[in-house]
Amino acid sequence: MVQTNDAVSFGEIQVIPVAEQYSRTEILENIRVYESDAIRFYETHGFNLTENRKLEEGTPEYKVLMER
Repeated sequence: MVQTNDAVSFGEIQVIPVAEQYSRTEILENIRVYESDAIRFYETHGFNLTENRKLEEGTPEYKVLMER
């Protein structure tokens, strides 16, 4: 059974280990995140916030592009 920390997990997906895996291998060069979420987390892992915003279909929320 996988133990989760609700602050950094979505069910079975552990956000920090997944982000660290991509960070180590540098596979992930950009990511879209909700404006209201995780921006500081990804900035601490080497991503920079861009001006590129996109309305998430079916929601009132925008996702922003973050790049390395």
